[in-house]
Amino acid sequence: MELRSGKQVWQSRIRASGQPRMVEGGSVLIPAGDMIALNARTGAVRWRSKKFRKGGASPYVSVLAVDGSTAWFTIKEPAGDAPGSGWTVVAYDVAESSELWRRPVPAGTTGGHLSKDLLVVTASKNSSSAGKEVRSAALVAFDRRTGDVRWRRDHAGPVAGSMMATFGDGRLVTAEGPVLRGYAMEKGDKPQWRLETGGEEGQRPQFGPPLVHGESAFITDVSQAVHAVDAEGRVKWRSPLDRAWTATERPPDTLINSSGQLVLSLDEAEVIARDARNGSVLWRFLDTPRRTGGPTGWRRAAATDDLAVVVSRNSVYALPLD
Repeated sequence: MELRSGKQVWQSRIRASGQPRMVEGGSVLIPAGDMIALNARTGAVRWRSKKFRKGGASPYVSVLAVDGSTAWFTIKEPAGDAPGSGWTVVAYDVAESSELWRRPVPAGTTGGHLSKDLLVVTASKNSSSAGKEVRSAALVAFDRRTGDVRWRRDHAGPVAGSMMATFGDGRLVTAEGPVLRGYAMEKGDKPQWRLETGGEEGQRPQFGPPLVHGESAFITDVSQAVHAVDAEGRVKWRSPLDRAWTATERPPDTLINSSGQLVLSLDEAEVIARDARNGSVLWRFLDTPRRTGGPTGWRRAAATDDLAVVVSRNSVYALPLD
């Protein structure tokens, strides 16, 4: 779709099974039956990996991260061909159609977080002890360029199964329920800082997934308040909204435009834009459904420097950000 006019440029019949990712050189990587790279301008197939297709000898499981022309994804290798569980992370140059490296990873690895030099992968595990469920997580940091293991941790506690993001220096911020925690993983498993939304036990707003841009992490809770913190856990600003909420609500999604100037929060009610510098609300967008009697459904969006493209039910909107 052409952003300025909304005109359809091309259409593909490929059934995507995951989020499309932009790749350096004008391609878009689409997880489907095979992993496929399309020309972003024409929709023509540039690259198709039958080697890692679903149902093949080494099927891909999930795409962990993409940066530049490199994609990192997990595959399952045949028993006997790989150490351990057979779960493997592959670094692949999509533009050159060449594998850069592959390394074994813990079974169940589905999370990947990029910093300047590292790819940190996470796998959650559940076990029981004395009749109680115990959650733990395996974290492994790979050198992005060589695949060498920089460090690994088996971590018990809140990191397991939590939502997390990575700062450029490799420090992690995690969100679990109403609590944020910050970790310097090379210093061990204990959190370096902790932050809570506040309120009485059982009535505290739950955090959504953190999103890092530059030196700040932005997190929206279910009350539509957005929090901005740095890697040390210092609160830069908090921008609340006066609205009712319930503990069972899903936290809004958070989005930052490519210049890092605006923070967008999206849920089934509206889209809210805030100034990333101070949290001030700049505008709120609500489209009225053609049929009354219910919400329009959860919105999705993508943002450039000057446009936010919002998908709401069967409509697509381009909202100016300047």
